[in-house]
Amino acid sequence: MRTGTRSRRSAWPRRSPAQAGRDGERFAALLYLLRGYRVVGRDVRTPHAQVDLVCRRGGTLVVVEVKRRRTR
Repeated sequence: MRTGTRSRRSAWPRRSPAQAGRDGERFAALLYLLRGYRVVGRDVRTPHAQVDLVCRRGGTLVVVEVKRRRTR
């Protein structure tokens, strides 16, 4: 029996990989918004790929592929 020690497992609630990915995309969108970008597309599908975010600030267009780690 363990007493006074914490498990090495994360204290974050468990999420499915799909939910964790959506959380990462929301966080990335928030960071771009705080930097003055406008999110003009989410989950944009083209014949060749799927893009998580498309952001714009002035004449700059940013295409974002989000990768999220399961650790903090």
